[in-house]
Amino acid sequence: MPARFARAMMISALVLATASLDAQPPPSSQEPDLFVHARQWLARGDTAAARGALERLTETQPEFAPGWGWLGLILTETASTELMEFRQRQQAERALRRALQLDPENPLYIYELGVLTRKQLGSANDAERLIDRALRLADEHPDRVAPVSAAELNLLRRLARRKLMIELQAEFERLRRDLLPRRREDPRCGEQVGRVCLTWELARRPEGGEPDTLRAARDTLLARLEEAAASLPEADEWIMTQRVRYLLEAGRSDEALTLVTTCGLRAEWWCTAMAGHIRQSRGEFGAADSAFSAALDRMPVEVRAFMSDVSALLDDETARGYVWRTNAERDSLERRLWWLADPLYLTPHNDRRLEHLARRVMVRMQADAGSGFGVSWGPDVTEVVTRHGWPLGWVKIPRRRRDQIIAYYEERARRFVPPTRWLEAPLAIPASVWSFDLRDPFSTYAPLYVTSFQSLEHQLAIFQRRDSVELLAVYDQSADPAWTDADAEVGLFLMTDERSTARVIRRPTVGPRGSFRLRVPATPTLMSLELFSEADSLAARARYGLPLRRVPPGVLAVSSLLVTEAASPTPETLDRAASLARGSLRVQPGERLALYWEVYGIDEAQPITQTLVAYKLDERGQPVGGSDDAPLSLSWRDIAPERVYAWARSLRVDLPRDLSPGRYVFLLQVTARRREPVRQARVFLVEK
Repeated sequence: MPARFARAMMISALVLATASLDAQPPPSSQEPDLFVHARQWLARGDTAAARGALERLTETQPEFAPGWGWLGLILTETASTELMEFRQRQQAERALRRALQLDPENPLYIYELGVLTRKQLGSANDAERLIDRALRLADEHPDRVAPVSAAELNLLRRLARRKLMIELQAEFERLRRDLLPRRREDPRCGEQVGRVCLTWELARRPEGGEPDTLRAARDTLLARLEEAAASLPEADEWIMTQRVRYLLEAGRSDEALTLVTTCGLRAEWWCTAMAGHIRQSRGEFGAADSAFSAALDRMPVEVRAFMSDVSALLDDETARGYVWRTNAERDSLERRLWWLADPLYLTPHNDRRLEHLARRVMVRMQADAGSGFGVSWGPDVTEVVTRHGWPLGWVKIPRRRRDQIIAYYEERARRFVPPTRWLEAPLAIPASVWSFDLRDPFSTYAPLYVTSFQSLEHQLAIFQRRDSVELLAVYDQSADPAWTDADAEVGLFLMTDERSTARVIRRPTVGPRGSFRLRVPATPTLMSLELFSEADSLAARARYGLPLRRVPPGVLAVSSLLVTEAASPTPETLDRAASLARGSLRVQPGERLALYWEVYGIDEAQPITQTLVAYKLDERGQPVGGSDDAPLSLSWRDIAPERVYAWARSLRVDLPRDLSPGRYVFLLQVTARRREPVRQARVFLVEK
């Protein structure tokens, strides 16, 4: 038998050698009533009631060592390594140390102190020394452990079996790390989160798949976990959780779902939460939503707070304030965040929120369990998994002292959660915030229902009307050949906040092009233009705030600058311009275009000066060079008609043939007598 397994069996012996089921003395008449009651509660499996009785006992009879010892044991065994339970682990340490002051050679108290030290993520050597000492004392003085009842013995047997399974699970994860493929690249660390380096330079998955040795070892571990579960009189949460985890990893989700459906845990809400996790991993979002809702309704308040916690998705300042918000304030922030982060309003469920809950379930599944990250579980790994999910796998980078383990994620993962600063002003979010081309995104997610999720190429223009504004949204995704004949659904969504009913226009479509034209109230709005082909697993989206406002009469203003196909004559009405509008702003050097715009606020016939300049933009979006470097610059004067509400203007533009590839911007300025100049811009992309 390997040394690690032999050690695990000695640990089992420590807990089980204290009594036998055949000869259990009844509780002593000298034991305090609260201790008797605590043991009765424990026999029924109600650790919360037992803990309460023991806490009262230690207050009224502080010299009674078993009260402190059993309180420390319960606190230790019900706490995980999560940061949220740090206070409970402190209480457990105080209780165990007080018990050892009163009964210094009790092996059970010493052993639990060693287990607690390991949970505190403290010195591994200190934990091992305590456990070794407990093992030695248990072997030398088994009478030093107080006798326990049959029900308590069953509880301890379950804990002992769990500890053995923890050793076996840790051995499997060590084997996983030993078998990881090696890479010679030295990736740039894009962001350091505690002990974990995040990088986006290892997107390519290693070839060859999972080694047969690892698959066989996982099957063996699953068999041992199943045997352990069958040997216990009632279900153990940790063993059940690890069975679900490794069944999913092995691709046996049907078995995992059957397991959580039959459950058997006293905390049935945890089985329901794991069912939500399984459903989410299979893309069954309706069933996942129902399962998570049921679990959240039934789980303890502190666990619900953990599951809903979005602090890892916020910037540091907001995350610190989030902790101190009232429940109502936290709910409001979370509701707004998930409203904005929903990948597609075209689909019936917010799968990004469901993914967050699934990730929090996975974090909780890791309590007292090893993983492929190569470091003990802690707040830093919790943050990484909450932000980016569970990795597809890991690779090793050779180092002198110790190989560096790098997790890699889905190449198609995208950022859907907006930067925190826009949660307070969602209707002002610029289009650039949700670009899927961002490097080193703060949080990512890869929807299961698409193989490609892109930014939707489009042009949106706003035109003033007396009592409203008119929107024209034109899209063209033909740069990707996959959309050529795709059967899809397209939708335009306009919303003012997360509580209001959205204005929705949606329709089936074929191919990559289309448009919407409608009148809406002149109030700030969040716009989402979406194209989704379920049959072809394609999605594209544009989402940002529209600063819609009504221009007062007599105030000089200019509409959006609309790029259209060239025509002769150039468009003189919005109807004509809309029929020619381009959905894609990719152009070629030397190409001929037309521009259409409207001028407002002219109350008398007067000369109007208009200037059009085209600049190249650098990586930061700033113009390259000065006005003398502009590849296109035009200025002209027109006489505006008297008392016209919307003065339609258009211009044909021949792009220079020597334009170098890159991003450019058209800048239009309109100047009238005794008025401040007004400007509009339109960015376009020059390709070879």
